[in-house]
Amino acid sequence: MSKRILFNNPELTEFYQICKSFIYENKFYEVYRLENNKNESVLILFNFYRYTKKHKTGQIKVEYWCLKSQKWKRERAKKKLKYCYTIPFLNLSLNYLFYVQENVIIKIVEYLRIKHPEYKELSSYFISTLIDLLKKYLHHRTIIFRNAPNHTKHITKWLWQYFWDKSIISAVFRIEGYGAHLGHYLFYQKHIAKLARVSREYPNLLPLLSQIKPTYWDDPNLFSYDYWVNKSSRSREFRSPVYCETKQQWRWIKKQSSKFIRVWLKQNRDCRGYILSVLMQPGVSEKLPVCLQIMIFMSGRILEEQYISEQNKQRLLRLFIRYALDFWKNRGIRELRSYLKNDAIEELQDIATYLSSNEGGRRGLPPTWEHLIERNEQWHRQLIEELQRRKDEEHQQQLAKFWDSNVSYYKIDEVEFTALTTGKALYEEGQRMNHCIFTYTDLCDAGRYLAFSVKHNYKDKNVKPYYSTLGLCLSGQGKNQKWLIDQHRGRYNESVAPYLKKIAQQFCRVLNQQYSF
Repeated sequence: MSKRILFNNPELTEFYQICKSFIYENKFYEVYRLENNKNESVLILFNFYRYTKKHKTGQIKVEYWCLKSQKWKRERAKKKLKYCYTIPFLNLSLNYLFYVQENVIIKIVEYLRIKHPEYKELSSYFISTLIDLLKKYLHHRTIIFRNAPNHTKHITKWLWQYFWDKSIISAVFRIEGYGAHLGHYLFYQKHIAKLARVSREYPNLLPLLSQIKPTYWDDPNLFSYDYWVNKSSRSREFRSPVYCETKQQWRWIKKQSSKFIRVWLKQNRDCRGYILSVLMQPGVSEKLPVCLQIMIFMSGRILEEQYISEQNKQRLLRLFIRYALDFWKNRGIRELRSYLKNDAIEELQDIATYLSSNEGGRRGLPPTWEHLIERNEQWHRQLIEELQRRKDEEHQQQLAKFWDSNVSYYKIDEVEFTALTTGKALYEEGQRMNHCIFTYTDLCDAGRYLAFSVKHNYKDKNVKPYYSTLGLCLSGQGKNQKWLIDQHRGRYNESVAPYLKKIAQQFCRVLNQQYSF
């Protein structure tokens, strides 16, 4: 037993030692182990998760160590693993290993709390602290973590050499995107025969399988009009999660890349048919780069947020397509991708705002995208100028305000109080003292606030006077109203000396005597 008492809590210290001993007895501190023989390849993480691939069948088995039964138990193949930690196809990093280790430690601590009921009443704060202590202890004593980049590269290389089936990986990437992981692999591996047929006949339509039950994958009419055109699909037992309004739209969708299909699946319910109509226009649809198609389709949500007619939406997108095609031909695909990623979305948002305005609706759309950009920039400049003009007018109105003060000037010892009774005086005080007293103009004008410029003259004439600003707010109701000090600040809102605070309190009492409420 350690002589040190953690957080002055012997109970927490004892439980910490129990957890640490349990981890070392079962070798849960071992980060990973790789095994490869004629029959199988095995990856074990922290002696808690085991991933086995049979070379003969190509099947992958995922198991976790059951702490209660002290046996390996198999995880059912689903897209989301319930008991085991999944493995990403890409981006296997040091953070991933940290997350797995933390997951194991949490499960061990929860198991030992049940096994030792005397520690079950430990607060969640102490349990969280205990988990952090165990993580820190193991990190410092694990050599692999000190050279993690090389080890993660070694694991990744081993997985791609002995574990992953590249044909399944390729199909899974097309279906689920680059965020796919072992859970997806196990799910689609169960239906490899059906998956192979679709991969062979309709490789670009693979993303649609993510929304369809596997029982329908071997249907020869899976990608027919019956399932994917709105009016037909309503009368069938199987209804697709997304659909097209016409057969023409479905014919066009079936020709597109898997990347576009994946975006269409996610965005279909939020976008109108006018976007497909624009993309399907003759002479353009076959020439558009995939990145441009995707950007056009995703722009539908931007346009839906603004009040623009369907006709203007279509014309706007056609202008943009024409401009993007010229951009691509003149500057290349790399520059086009950069433009679509960094600038195009903001341009569309600004232009959609312009077209939904009165001026944009009145003037309509020009013949080219460049002219539309010019109109949009001109309108935004005018809008900014108008806002600035209104702001200046409001500023001038604030400066022109004035009010009365029962005490315009008062002196206590070497401290002088001068009332600020105009908006201009407040503004000049704020500029000189670099603080926000000018924002209290409306309150002063309403008689709810008083502001004073305070000057402290030192007895030593060689020392410059010290300036501060005093703000008083009106508190209470009726005859019980009185002035209270709200703030007393020097330049840049610095605190004033205790002596000045005392004099300000004395002045406040004088002021309350001068006022009759």
